[in-house]
Amino acid sequence: MTSQTSAYAPAQPEIPSQQVNPNQTSTDAIHSQPAQTFQTPPVAPSYQVPTSTKRNNTLIIGIAIGAIALVGLIAGYFIWYVPYAKDRDALRTYVVANNVFLRSSKVAGVEYNILSKVPYGSELITYSKDTEWAEIKVNGVEGFVASPYLLEWNDFKLLNDVWGSADTKEYIESSKCRLAILDYCKRNQLTTGNDGWQLYTLQKNVKPNNVLFPRLNNGYEKFTEFAFILKNNATQERRFAIYSFDEETEQPIFLYEENAPEDGQIKNVKYNNGRNEYSVTYTGNNAVAQSKETYTQQQNQNTVKEIPYVPVVEAEAEKLVIAEDDAPTGAGVNDVAVANADDNSIYEVAEQMPEFPNGGTAGLMNFIGKNLRYPTYCQEEGIQGKVIVAFVVNKDGSTSDFKVLWSANKYLDKEALRVLSNMPKWKPGKQKGVPVRVKYTVPINFKLS
Repeated sequence: MTSQTSAYAPAQPEIPSQQVNPNQTSTDAIHSQPAQTFQTPPVAPSYQVPTSTKRNNTLIIGIAIGAIALVGLIAGYFIWYVPYAKDRDALRTYVVANNVFLRSSKVAGVEYNILSKVPYGSELITYSKDTEWAEIKVNGVEGFVASPYLLEWNDFKLLNDVWGSADTKEYIESSKCRLAILDYCKRNQLTTGNDGWQLYTLQKNVKPNNVLFPRLNNGYEKFTEFAFILKNNATQERRFAIYSFDEETEQPIFLYEENAPEDGQIKNVKYNNGRNEYSVTYTGNNAVAQSKETYTQQQNQNTVKEIPYVPVVEAEAEKLVIAEDDAPTGAGVNDVAVANADDNSIYEVAEQMPEFPNGGTAGLMNFIGKNLRYPTYCQEEGIQGKVIVAFVVNKDGSTSDFKVLWSANKYLDKEALRVLSNMPKWKPGKQKGVPVRVKYTVPINFKLS
């Protein structure tokens, strides 16, 4: 039995024997444990990006940043640098007129395209310039101005230095007269400024003065002539010169010059058409200088004919006054005979002159004053003067045959014709109680205040 029991007993694990050091105490033997091994828990494997993919992403980002920078550079070039370079390299011109209108289009004589007024001396960035218009930029605004009133720097400085005072520049308010002074300085190679040649004037309403605007019968009928004296501040020398102006372009035309006395103003200028000579009278010593030769370009023109028609109505700075002209020349009233009522002759005078309705002469003045509009172009260029218009008052009081007898400027002429052609019917003139056709003349003086 004993052997059977041993045969069915479960197998016991073999406990390794321990060798006890004979020198070890019992306590040490009891607590001695076999060495234990600790293992770190397994870590899940991490995903690693391939090196080639990283390089591709960096390249794409770099290309995107470069593209954005390139677009920015291109945009900056066209938005900022191109306009900057255009302005930097453009011609600079300067305004010689008191004011010129900056317009949005190349159309003069209207108001709808006016952007602003540009005063004398303003510097203009000038992109292009022909004989009529200049495309410019001023104060950040682009537009068009009349090119005849723009000068380049050397010419503008030469003219600007000629003014002996601010009042002198204001006295010479017409651009064409300023250009005449510039022409004289350039043709004689004069140096202007405090140590050179300058123009001095007395107060504007004082006469005689160192400038004069005579009307001479020298073949130039549209504009008055312009005479002036320049003085050399270093030598005290003085020179007299006189100019006329082309009737179409208004360009200055040199006529005559002479040495002026050391003092005195221009009292009078006369022209001898037969001898083609100019004579100038100065104040002070009443010296009279007579030209030995002249420089007129039209020497055989007929003299200006006097206008004998009356009554005359003038417009002075939007105010009309009756001119105190002498009685008309020509056939007298008693010499005029009317054969019958069918006579269509045009009379210069009649027993009963035509009369403007609603007030006669006063009514005519009122009508012109209310309807006259100073042309915008002439305002900006300082153009003024007298326009004389003749027309016929017919038997029924209607008006016809309008004609400019004395022209100041084509725009002033046009405005005078516009106003007078819109007049209502007049009371017709009569000769021996019979209505007749009568010529009537109205001068209108356009003057800027």
